[in-house]
Order: sequence, then structure tokens, then C-alpha cells
Amino acid sequence: MSVNCVLPYRAFQFRLPEKQRQNSSIADIRRSMDILHKNGIKLIFSMLDVYGHHGDVKRFEGVEGMDNIIRVTVNGLKDHPALLGWYISDENPLEDLPMLLRMRTLINEIDPFHPVCTLTNLTKNYVFFAPTGDVFLADNYPIHNEKTQSMRFIRSCFNASEKDARIGLWWLPQIFNWGIYKCPRTKQPYSDTRYPTEEEMRSHNLLALNHRARAVIPYAYNSVARHDAYDPGSSQWFWPRVANVMRVVKDLEPFFVETEEPVKLFEEKVGEAIVEARLHKADDQRKIVVITSDGPGDVKAIIKVGKAGLKSRFGHTKDLGDGSYEFTAQNTASDVLDF
Repeated sequence: MSVNCVLPYRAFQFRLPEKQRQNSSIADIRRSMDILHKNGIKLIFSMLDVYGHHGDVKRFEGVEGMDNIIRVTVNGLKDHPALLGWYISDENPLEDLPMLLRMRTLINEIDPFHPVCTLTNLTKNYVFFAPTGDVFLADNYPIHNEKTQSMRFIRSCFNASEKDARIGLWWLPQIFNWGIYKCPRTKQPYSDTRYPTEEEMRSHNLLALNHRARAVIPYAYNSVARHDAYDPGSSQWFWPRVANVMRVVKDLEPFFVETEEPVKLFEEKVGEAIVEARLHKADDQRKIVVITSDGPGDVKAIIKVGKAGLKSRFGHTKDLGDGSYEFTAQNTASDVLDF
């Protein structure tokens, strides 16, 4: 399905192919990483359990204490070809900053060749969490129910990274139904929440591309199977939609890492929703236009590209023949025009 990395939160229990409920070992983790490497998949190793953020690893490979566990883990895995980076925070409170800064420094000293990744979900905290990692991650999961028909909250995250914190980011788009978290806690019917549509999931990723996110890490692949406990059989139809979106993202991979800044194109718009069009040029000289509409509501926009004959991938855009294109959409939507 075109996925090239995984970020298991309980990495100290990572053991393939069987499911593990207790701490693994460096040897077992490396064997699991061998399987990933053979399949072209990288691992971002999560250190969250060393301070009890998800699990609680107090002893590992014969050592105790957070710093010692970090040392033995980083030294044991840093030379494996499947390793992509180290994950140290996940929507943490501000009071964790001193600890996270210490963790980043320690990991960087032992392994300067793999980035430390850090994440916050609060835009006001971007500038504070950025120094805790080499790579900054952010998330926002706006699809809750039928009333949530916009991705404007995702746009606010990119605005914060660009204008306030002035930092780049990797984005975590939503691929889950909030019901798996809400229903066990609130006892509300599963039908009160909804799945993101394929259109919405694709649009979240394309908005990230237009705002220079260098990578996307969908949250969360394991949640798709968890839906079946509340909505039997849902994974059978929802997972293929996730896979379709990931194939689109994989195809657009050269544009996520493009050197040139995307060019903002002129739009004439009818409707309240924000429409945004960017001309992208990959380093291999391939070009595309990416158009997104935040929603909610109906919208129509004329996009000035300056070249006729571009092909719409997802059917929202009509060639007007004079280098202009008419984009029409309802709620969150997107299109890609190929040269």
C-alpha cells in the first residue's frame, strides 16, 4: 500500500510477526527490523515508555533508569539499516520540556545520524517543543461527526508553523473514527461518530503538501482493525480507502521533498470555503497543480495556471481552454492537475 515507515508507540515490545505484550529485547527488535528492511520499511523507534507516557519500562537489557535505558537502546539499534529516527514526545505537557531536552541531547550525542522526532498537538506550544527534536511533528484530527465538514483546523496548524514558530513539520493525518476512543468512555452510540471519507483523507494530505510538510505519518494503522469491535466488518471497506490515499501520497513523494517553493496560483472564488492552488515542481522537473478546499459548503473557483490541457485526477476541475480551470467542490475536497 506504499507505506515506507512505521511508528509503533510500544516499541520496547516490538516483535514481528507475533503480537507482544511484554518487553522484547535488542536481539528480537533487531530481528523485527530485519523483516521491515527486507520489505523496504523504516522504523521510527518510540522512547515514550522510558518515562511512562504509554507503558512503563523501568528495566531493559539489564539496566535501570531512563538515561541508562536510552543509552543501551540507542547503542543497540543505531547501526540497523531500518532505523529512521527516535520518537520522544506525543502531545506532552509543557512541564515535560526539561526532560525532553535532556533526552534529545543524550540521543544526539550517542547517535548523531538519526533524527530525534517530537510532537505536540497545541499550536501555541509549537515554538516551545521545536527545540526538543531535530524533526517537528504535529497533529489535528478534525473529523468527529456529520457536523464536522471542514479542515480549517488543520490549516491553522500550518499557519502556526509557518507564521508563528517559523518551522517546518511532518504531519499526522487522521485515518480513524473517533468512536473507538469516545464510545468506551462515554457509552455513546458508535453511530454518533463517523469515519473520514477517502476525499477528506486525501485532502488532509494534499493540504500538507501545499504547506511544505516533508512527510506524513497517518494516525493510526492499528486503529483500523480496532473499529471492528464496535462496527463489525468496517475494516474490510475502510482500509482499502486508506490504502488508496497512501498510494496517491506515494506517487506524489517527489513533491513532498521538492527543492523549489510551490507557486501560489491566482483564484477567483464563489463561496465561503478557502480554496488554495499551488504549482509544484519536483527536482526531476515533473509538475503538478494541487488544489484544496477547506469546507464547509459549496465552492467554485477559477484557477489561473497559464497552460491548457492539464488533466484532473479526481474530477473536481474542468479545463476552460484558455489556461484557466474551474474547480467545484462541496465541503473538504481536493484535486491534482497533471501536466
